[in-house]
Amino acid sequence: MALFEYTAVTPAGEHKQGTLEANGENQAVENLYSQGLIPVRVAPSRGGDGGERAVRPKAAGRGLFGSGKLTQPDIVAFTQQLASMLKAGLPLDRALGIQLEILEKPAMHRMIGALQSQVRSGVHFADALEETGQFSRFYVNMVRAGEASGSIDDALARLVEYLLRAKELRSTVISALIYPTILFVVAVVSIIALLLFVVPQFSQMFSDMGAELPTITKVVMAAGEGLKQYWWVLLGGIFVVLVLIQYVLTNEKARMWLDRSMLRWPLVGDLTGKVEMARFSRSLGTLLHNGVPLLKALQIVRNTMGNRVMARSVGEAADSLKQGES
Repeated sequence: MALFEYTAVTPAGEHKQGTLEANGENQAVENLYSQGLIPVRVAPSRGGDGGERAVRPKAAGRGLFGSGKLTQPDIVAFTQQLASMLKAGLPLDRALGIQLEILEKPAMHRMIGALQSQVRSGVHFADALEETGQFSRFYVNMVRAGEASGSIDDALARLVEYLLRAKELRSTVISALIYPTILFVVAVVSIIALLLFVVPQFSQMFSDMGAELPTITKVVMAAGEGLKQYWWVLLGGIFVVLVLIQYVLTNEKARMWLDRSMLRWPLVGDLTGKVEMARFSRSLGTLLHNGVPLLKALQIVRNTMGNRVMARSVGEAADSLKQGES
């Protein structure tokens, strides 16, 4: 068993620090919950054997969010801890105050300080979140629906689940694309290396022999010689491709054409469609479950989709519903 250091909050809002033995981080967190404590930080003891990572990405002994730019894990950690404290019956103002006391990351400290100030002045929590500019429209509307129904802790808990599943989906997609991308890059580099360094040697050897070469061999050798003499054309081509990519990503019509084309590509189109449908279903289900009206939920979900063609289809479906169609 490993030794873990922890920082927790009691239902009364008091801080408590200490150590406990557990087989891993998850068991340590469960043990704290079973004692009626709300875990804020759990990390391997510096005097222990290491074992597991801390609950939040940070060095041992540091605050909840560390330092540097605000990241998605920061948002997840903030949401998860806030949901736990609200679930335990702490008022929102007190829960935000506890977050301020345990933070070290300047960006998070400023943001939560602003949230607490606005909440104390009577501003709705969802409106305060929206004003920070750090939270998505989806996030803000989930919290707004939770405020309206009086179950903001449940809304935050569902947000944590949604954010973690979204992260898992992104990781799955990235993992699926890494291998073919590496293969493609290695293949291109290998072909360029062969044309620049290997083919010219064979070209000289065949030239000395005076043998008649097949057409395909002549083409390969000509390509190698051309690449060696006009390498700057290759660099220019790469630059043009990068400029085109930038144009496509910033031009709405070009991006729409690319997204439509991607849906028709073998393998890529199928993967893109499945990813977007998973994102659509998960987002819409989460919003509806939290009490957001269907029309508003569709408008929000549309903005969470990456493929413009499918997002436009969702917008058209919302417009049809407005006109009374089923």
